[in-house]
Order: sequence, then structure tokens, then C-alpha cells
Amino acid sequence: MGTNGLTSLLFVLILLAVFGMSLFILPRFMLKRAMSQVLRVFRVHRSLSKESAKTVEELGLKPHSFMERFMKSRDYKPYALQILTRQGVLCQTEDGKLYLSEEKLNEVLEQKKLPL
Repeated sequence: MGTNGLTSLLFVLILLAVFGMSLFILPRFMLKRAMSQVLRVFRVHRSLSKESAKTVEELGLKPHSFMERFMKSRDYKPYALQILTRQGVLCQTEDGKLYLSEEKLNEVLEQKKLPL
């Protein structure tokens, strides 16, 4: 194999590594970042109990419309919101409002169920 062959092979390997990172590592990083951002939103709005629970709209976490998603980069916050709710970290009241359970968050973090 000549120098051109080695250069081409190296270029293909680098491309595959970048492609693999964009498929597996980058989305995980973005989700982890979105989870931290969602938790920060709940803390800033002091939505930490049933009494102080807020709607998704009040928290500014309403998912973007189709056109907004089309025009902007991918937003991982709705997915992070879904995961945190499923894990019990975010609790929902009877009227659909959400609040952060710090106790459940600490419990889930100790069990390493979230990538935070």
C-alpha cells in the first residue's frame, strides 16, 4: 500500500470515528446537558413542592412547534423532561402541574439511574 492508500485509509477511519461520536456520544452529552438545564429551570422557578408546582408553559419548557423544530437545532429538553418524569424526579399534580422532588433526585442519582 502506498502513501496515498494509507492516507485514504486514515481519512476513512477518522470519518468513521467522527460519525460514531455523532451517533452515540454527542446525543448522550446533549441529553445530560438538557437534564441539568431542566433541573435548573425547576429550581429557578422554585417549583419544588406540590404547592409551588407550575405548568410546562410557566416553566418555559413547552415543546417547540413543528416549524420551530424545523428551523432550529434539536432540543433535548422535552426528552429530558420525559425521562425525569418517568424516573419520578419530576412529579405531577392532579391539575397537570409539575414540581421537582429533590429527595427522589438524590435517590435516583445514588442508584446511578440518570446520566448526570
